[in-house]
Amino acid sequence: MFLGSEHLHVMHFCSLFPKLTFRWIASDLGAVNRSITPWVVVGLHRMMWAPATWRHALVGDLDNEERLQADLEELFMIHGVSID
Repeated sequence: MFLGSEHLHVMHFCSLFPKLTFRWIASDLGAVNRSITPWVVVGLHRMMWAPATWRHALVGDLDNEERLQADLEELFMIHGVSID
């Protein structure tokens, strides 16, 4: 979604089509003109990182965190998505 100087994604990455979703986000992030749109914001339904104390079945979701990190972390770094 284009919002002036911001490009926004809010994602529920528990997709039935993870490869298709990944190709779509990779293509979309690659098309952002950062000289016109300096801010790229991605919000995820699931946590991508959590404190070590949260990594147990009742609070955190380690399997999803690891999958999101493996699937998206490098892509976000390549395209300059702030990971703060």
